[in-house]
Amino acid sequence: MSAIIILFKGKLNLGKLYAKEMDNLAATYEWAVKANIDELLEAVSGLADSPLVATGSGGSLSAAHIAASLHEAYAGAVAKAVTPLELTTSNLRQKRATILFVSAGGRNVDVLKAFRAMAAREPQRILVLCSDKTSPLSRLAGEHSFVNSINFKLPFGKDGFLATNSLLAFSILMYRAWATIYINEAELPPDLPSLIYPNESEVGYLKRLREIGETLWQKETISILYSPQIKAAAIDFESKFTEAALGSVQIADYRNFAHGRHHWLAKRADETAVAAFVTDEDRELATKTLRLLPPQIAISTINLPFTGPVGMLSALVQVFHLTGLAGEKRGIDPGRPGVPDFGRKIYHLRKFEIKTNGTCGLKPFEKVVIERKTGNSVARLVHSDDLKFWKTALNNFIEKIESSLFQGIVFDFDGTLCDRRERLTGISDQIAEHLVELAENDIKIGVATESKKKQGRFLII
Repeated sequence: MSAIIILFKGKLNLGKLYAKEMDNLAATYEWAVKANIDELLEAVSGLADSPLVATGSGGSLSAAHIAASLHEAYAGAVAKAVTPLELTTSNLRQKRATILFVSAGGRNVDVLKAFRAMAAREPQRILVLCSDKTSPLSRLAGEHSFVNSINFKLPFGKDGFLATNSLLAFSILMYRAWATIYINEAELPPDLPSLIYPNESEVGYLKRLREIGETLWQKETISILYSPQIKAAAIDFESKFTEAALGSVQIADYRNFAHGRHHWLAKRADETAVAAFVTDEDRELATKTLRLLPPQIAISTINLPFTGPVGMLSALVQVFHLTGLAGEKRGIDPGRPGVPDFGRKIYHLRKFEIKTNGTCGLKPFEKVVIERKTGNSVARLVHSDDLKFWKTALNNFIEKIESSLFQGIVFDFDGTLCDRRERLTGISDQIAEHLVELAENDIKIGVATESKKKQGRFLII
């Protein structure tokens, strides 16, 4: 265990559960830097031209933001992070998108509901990142051949109330995968202290962090300023402080802050402190912005030793430490802050759909099939007055299928008889059983495929 973790345990007097989690961070970092990520590399390698929609709940939403940031930074493709409810109710065209589910435990009702909804829509691919291969989410993922379910058994098990070790581990694993695939380089500092304070002594770092905290905790509201590369850490700051009731937090990047958010300071200067995450890349913008703030505003600068995604990882760990300091000041254990009865009831709600007119009287499978066929949302088809046509066409197709006799059937191979990941290993047992049943009923089976070498199409019967 590194000396800095011992120092935090001995002098910061964190709550018991959170302190234990912080003790494990250095070992989690070491594990995540060395863990085998071959399966994750294979999954990420197929995302180059695919938009990414990442989702998670609570602390896993921070991980989803990190995934989206990595995908945009390295793959150069559009990516966004959403909550499970946003994902489920979205009219986003998902046929060509990859949906990423991040869930340490794989058990919360929101993620499970969202997964079922997305699986029914059959996007281009679904990735599941989880720490428990026996979880309901992992079991659901195993039912679909187009889903990559990747499970890492984390060395320290389940987090407390706030995501700490699981979030750090998933963030490092994802960084390694994206950086390796797209730039063939995923260099990380050798240990956790080198990520946080490579150019400082432990004593100097601890003193600086305490001074930052003492400035911040004196105010009711903390305004976080950041550059886009650090956004995920700022989001996690807000998440942790809100979930553990440690303080009120606002977040904004340096330029969005300029568009009206500064007015909060004009009216509430006495009750607000500013915490600015600064890297070498944004130092000039940050310095000029902070110099223009009124002198009575309490300002703390959190200097980060790295830029880009590694800077984001460094900021994330410093957020963990600041959360512990705030808990010490407020007398709250961030790992076990206490959950009210009404909160438990809200969490365990099984029905969380938002009623909309987006289904227009269609059954769920009808909505999925029509949107998949047309490439348009039901709402757009209603607007263009085309929904009635497509619903009639679907009903006629089903009736024709059900009333016809078939003597043969021709399948595409990749993406139909087997997922593209399985094209060299053969079709699954489940598909094979159906093909055998067709053959036993004297149905001729054909496979239409294409040769890239000869640029020709073939029909094999």
